[in-house]
Amino acid sequence: MWEQLPEILPFMIPILGILLGFIVVGAIFIVHPLVKVLNRWVDTQEKLDGRGADERIQMLVERVDYLESRVLTLSEARAFEAELRSPKD
Repeated sequence: MWEQLPEILPFMIPILGILLGFIVVGAIFIVHPLVKVLNRWVDTQEKLDGRGADERIQMLVERVDYLESRVLTLSEARAFEAELRSPKD
């Protein structure tokens, strides 16, 4: 095996160079954006953890109120549509 190394070496150097290039390009276009996304996610989690429980509860209350108003609107629209579709006497 070691006897064949001098014959293979001229082919391995360009192949290793190409592989190293792919690793660098992969790091630039794949790993770097992933690290940015993870950093943003960690910053967001730190901001959420920094808020007090009262602020988070208030946010949840606002969301529930919004959802409740949307459900009420949809319910009224469905009742109106059912009234329009019902046969007239």
